[in-house]
Amino acid sequence: MLSTSSGHQAVNDFRYKEDIEWLEQTGLDGQWMNLPKGQEDGYISFSLRLPMLASKQFQGLLVMQVDVNQIIQYFSSVSMLAKVQSIVVLDERHLPLFQTPQGSTPNQYVSSTMIQAISADSGKKGNTLRGTDSEGEPVYYSYKKSSSGNVYISIMPSRLMLEQLGWIRWITFSAVLVLLALGIMIAFITLRRAYNPIQQWVTYLTKEKTWLGEQLDRSIPPLMERLLQQWLAGNYIHSPTLYDECRKYGIPVDGVYVTLLVKVENLFKEGRFKPEDKPIITFAIINVMNELLANSDHLHGNVLHDH
Repeated sequence: MLSTSSGHQAVNDFRYKEDIEWLEQTGLDGQWMNLPKGQEDGYISFSLRLPMLASKQFQGLLVMQVDVNQIIQYFSSVSMLAKVQSIVVLDERHLPLFQTPQGSTPNQYVSSTMIQAISADSGKKGNTLRGTDSEGEPVYYSYKKSSSGNVYISIMPSRLMLEQLGWIRWITFSAVLVLLALGIMIAFITLRRAYNPIQQWVTYLTKEKTWLGEQLDRSIPPLMERLLQQWLAGNYIHSPTLYDECRKYGIPVDGVYVTLLVKVENLFKEGRFKPEDKPIITFAIINVMNELLANSDHLHGNVLHDH
């Protein structure tokens, strides 16, 4: 006997002597199984016969034993549902090798009907079936077959699945309530605006009043300038009296008025300016005149532009 744990020793002194004798008697080869002694220590075993080239007899056995607890720890590290999920592993004879969690009874979930249905499926990609356990509770069976003939069955009771997914129900319920409240609020605001014509009319009149005031403020300077130009040119022919017009535009009637004419001479002489520069020069002169009036405490007036 050559063992990775005990080294080289006689078969009679080997710890798993019963398993070696059982393998020689049954002749099982190339599959996972539960050996009598190894199963007590929590191992599942895989046996291969080592053939002799000259005859059909075999010259020995190669047996690999795996600790089931290590497999269960691996399942716990890769599956979020390992604490509530039951996983049953069957061999090619449809006998349970082990089950997580350990100590539970495979017959509670694995019925002969489900084993037959899983065995009848020739596909190896796996599938999901719905059945019941020994107590009649709905259970979902997810299984996958390996190339060596083993079947891996994951069993999830419907009750535990609903408990794990309960948070989705609450999130959905909360989202529906938020959307419903938002819809009611929008509908209330819309209906209030749609069925309140008086408020809409008052709002419209307020906007129109503001707009008319702005238009009036922008129109007073051009109208006042037009009045003064007509007055200076002797073309004042409006029906209202000059007194009413001056009062409307805030022009004092009583006082001494002087008209000052500013003219730029020799504008284009000796190439000082070009004809297209005339608007710029006119704009500059108007700004200079307004600054002079603004700096004077006794003089008040208006600067007009007339070609």
